[in-house]
Amino acid sequence: MKKNKLVVLMATICLVMVVATLGFAAACAKPAAPEVFKWRMQTPYTMTSEQSAVCAGTFVAQCELNSGGRLKIELFPPGAILGSGVECYEGVSKGVVEAVIAAGCYLGGILPLSFGDIEYYGLPVIAATAQDIHKFWYEWRDGAALKLINKAYNEHGVLNLMGGPVSNVLGTKFPVTTLDDLKGKKIYSIGILGKLMGKLGASPVTLTSAELYTGLQRGTVDGYTHAEYVIESYKLKEVVGYLIISPTLCSGTTHILVNLDAFNKLPKDLQKVVKDAGRAASKAYTDNYKGLVASSYEKAKAAGVQMITLPDADTVKLRALAMPLWEEIANKTEIGRELLKLMKEYYTEIGAM
Repeated sequence: MKKNKLVVLMATICLVMVVATLGFAAACAKPAAPEVFKWRMQTPYTMTSEQSAVCAGTFVAQCELNSGGRLKIELFPPGAILGSGVECYEGVSKGVVEAVIAAGCYLGGILPLSFGDIEYYGLPVIAATAQDIHKFWYEWRDGAALKLINKAYNEHGVLNLMGGPVSNVLGTKFPVTTLDDLKGKKIYSIGILGKLMGKLGASPVTLTSAELYTGLQRGTVDGYTHAEYVIESYKLKEVVGYLIISPTLCSGTTHILVNLDAFNKLPKDLQKVVKDAGRAASKAYTDNYKGLVASSYEKAKAAGVQMITLPDADTVKLRALAMPLWEEIANKTEIGRELLKLMKEYYTEIGAM
């Protein structure tokens, strides 16, 4: 009997020791390291451009900071993985990279979204600030416009986070006092702006942004339509003499796109980090935009570029020619029609058109 009790006692002691040992081991064991997600992001713009340095740069930094290092994104210079804006769209849609920054005018037929021009260029000839554009996509009616276009983007494996507001103006090598001075001139312009130049009697010419300086220098083109600040960032102040700063041709946005499969593989908290980072990137770009344009204009003036404001009659004429082109593109899809409707309502509401 005493022997049995001794056996039981020894067994109990052994069990206690095993449990204690396991408990000690568990207490000493390091918690499993959280999974780290590594993404690649491609930009078609120079690394020093506002799109790359400010917009994409803020997105990358915010993702790593607010994820506690669990989401690391490497931003690659133009051509490192993908080349042109068109290749960026193809690449992010197919998952070659997890993210890109580009512009809707590059959509072409790559993503069958007929509203690419509307999304990028915004409305023609409106008095919209960068803050107005940012508010339209992110705040007005709880971001209804961004939710609307993502119905289409999501179908093609992409999440659109939007990005940096931009207004497009006209720079020329020749003096311009009225729109009639554009007749017969060769103007670098793409997408819907190319069609608008044609309506004004000019000949639209397609080049890459990298070819624009030499194109102006060699006379391949007589002028260009592009963002306000490229007069400085592309050094175009060296090869043009005039910049039509009013009216602006149109005011829209570039944007950050994310591969939807890569996004869906993230934990829910990191998905929120990505969306918040997209908004932060747009805000950073927006806050920097006014100063960027002002600085660019001052440097252009110092280089001898004349700043031109066209007569009010030309503003009316330009809008009358442009709006039917916008409506023609928008009316190709239900989303395009709805997007144009939202834009008209918003910019009318804030008195910008």
